[in-house]
Amino acid sequence: MRLFSRGMALLAVLSAFLLSAAAMPALGFLDEPAVALEPFPAAVLRQLDRTPQYLELKSLYEKQRRQEVGAEAPSARSRRLLAALTRLRAEAASTTTIDPEDPEGPHVANYTRSDGRVVRLSTVFPGDVESKESARNDIAAVVASFIIDAALDDGVIPFDPPPAMRESADREMKLGYAAAKQKDYAAAILRFEQARALTPNAPEVYFNLGLAESKIPGRELRAIVWFGAYLAKDPGAANAPALRKEIADLETRGLTRFVKITEDIANDVPDLALRQFYLIHLVDLWSSIGNYTAAAETLKTIQGPYHVDCAIEKMVLAHAKQGDFQQALQMAAVIREPGVNGSALRSVAQTQAVAGDMEGALRTVDGVQDLFSKSTGYQWLAGIQIKGGDTAAALKSLESALKSSGSITDPYFKDLAKQYIAVSQAQAGDAAAALRTIAGMVDPFQISIATLYTAEWQAHAGELAGSGQTLAAGLRSLDRVAKDSRSIAQGTYREVKERIDAGTPGKRDEEPTAAPAPSVAPKYWVSKNEGLLNDPIFRDLNGYLKALSADSPGKMFDALKETAIKMIAARDEIRAMLDELERRNPQAAAAARSDAAPPPAAGLTGAGAAQNPGAKEYSYQGGQVTLLPEQVFDITGKVQKTEITVSDFGSGSEFGVSLVLNDQARQAFKDFTEKNIGREVGLMHQSRLLLVAVMQGAIPFGIVQISAGSRTIEEAKMLAAEFNGK
Repeated sequence: MRLFSRGMALLAVLSAFLLSAAAMPALGFLDEPAVALEPFPAAVLRQLDRTPQYLELKSLYEKQRRQEVGAEAPSARSRRLLAALTRLRAEAASTTTIDPEDPEGPHVANYTRSDGRVVRLSTVFPGDVESKESARNDIAAVVASFIIDAALDDGVIPFDPPPAMRESADREMKLGYAAAKQKDYAAAILRFEQARALTPNAPEVYFNLGLAESKIPGRELRAIVWFGAYLAKDPGAANAPALRKEIADLETRGLTRFVKITEDIANDVPDLALRQFYLIHLVDLWSSIGNYTAAAETLKTIQGPYHVDCAIEKMVLAHAKQGDFQQALQMAAVIREPGVNGSALRSVAQTQAVAGDMEGALRTVDGVQDLFSKSTGYQWLAGIQIKGGDTAAALKSLESALKSSGSITDPYFKDLAKQYIAVSQAQAGDAAAALRTIAGMVDPFQISIATLYTAEWQAHAGELAGSGQTLAAGLRSLDRVAKDSRSIAQGTYREVKERIDAGTPGKRDEEPTAAPAPSVAPKYWVSKNEGLLNDPIFRDLNGYLKALSADSPGKMFDALKETAIKMIAARDEIRAMLDELERRNPQAAAAARSDAAPPPAAGLTGAGAAQNPGAKEYSYQGGQVTLLPEQVFDITGKVQKTEITVSDFGSGSEFGVSLVLNDQARQAFKDFTEKNIGREVGLMHQSRLLLVAVMQGAIPFGIVQISAGSRTIEEAKMLAAEFNGK
């Protein structure tokens, strides 16, 4: 920092003075009134007002506003200058001797940065700040200089560069424009990069870098980084809504191109079994980028019902990860192999729980038919409940898990499920229940693992005597473990004992400390994405592909798959940073969402038809629903077969009907669902509106689930008969 050495020198002198002053006797007249000290934040603000950088920044803002007299809205430059002034004053006003992160701890002079980080001046004597006016003023000046330095380093203070540097930057920008007009985007990028080195705070440089990079296939993610830096610099820019749309388009275009290349390589793999394995990965990649149409097309090329089920599971998990639980559950119902179906539903339930819908997650696990998946599903949810502090609910979930495990027929999987349950019971604080669960196990290896981890959680809860006894029982159980597994059990014993002896039991299962919210200042935005910007894959995709061309198709696919995963991870990270940018600028985010919002959906009541020409009103569940023709799909005569579905809930069972459309209707239904994503749609049969719902995602397989109003098996059978024309 520019003033850091000067500030530290002042602190050193100040500390020496304070040390010598502390040795002097405290003298004063009797009954002398106490001096009322100026508040510490007020002193820092007063010192901030005197700094040359702050005065220049304030002058620039006032000059800019004078130039905009009569304008409808402040310019982007005005908003940036005002935001910088506001940040500096907020940081100065946060100065205190109470540590915000440890209010009960010792006093320390500190201030809080705009990103939430507490900056502590540990060399300052807080008692002197709290009692001596002269010391307070000197330290306030140091704090003000630190705040200014940090703002300069962050690029928050947008001082214009010297004229010569500005002229050089302008020259580079003009050369970049000229190169871009000739479609020599590589040369344009080089010029814009040189301009960025001269004027790192100029938002137009970031915008032009993004625009030039977007013109080169394979550099879409690099373009997104530059556009993101532009938005970080000026989130309220007039073109921000359009730019967010462009970012979304770049994501789709770049990732789609790369996954398509990966798919072409997979189709060239001669080994049929290996190709099936690769195609399942392709379905996963297509689903991860939200292209479910391409995923469904790839699914058609996969052979064998088990492989197909595994691929559909990938689509289910992608829908769940993206928050579309309704579509995830609907697709999971297509999976016929019990183990794959159970695994998919268990993962959906976990994602629901993490998203805050524990009630929905429990319902999802209730509907799992595969007993091992059901048991471990309850156990997974119990783990989330434990981390959330609801141990009573966790123990109840573990009771359900134990009940399900008792019906598992395979001895290995039965004991494996019980091992998980026992450890979770111990983690929830019920070691007695854990030991009872272990007593019902048979497999020596699973018994030893469950016993050792139970001892660890007992120690973590402070039950040292009980932990010692359980650990000794775990050690004795090692003798009964088969030789091929004994070394693993012995290693587990050593690790657990070391953690217990060190006083850190249970740490292996604790969540890591949440990372601080990402900074969205342009400097840190670009720094955060340096790896992506410098990765040769994103700088020269064609060169990367040529370097792989000599390898076998299998090796090429593995390399491309890993790269695709890397690209998706980078995309997700950039999205998180953009989300953080919107969180910090809610007005700009709202404007962007308003501009990007789809046309208002129909489905209005009352005067809806009059307000939507061409719309029609339908009777539905005792009311009126208004829908446009393109929002209604008639399945009359298009149902190939029906199946009764059942979901078990705590108070009984709910029956529904699964409809499979015929081959002629499936494509039309897929097109219908794709066009109406996010809109209210209606399902018609024999001139009657049967179902109204908001379409959450495309339905590629022509399978429709109807459960509303079908509580009994008789009602479900009657509904199925209606579709079958009976």
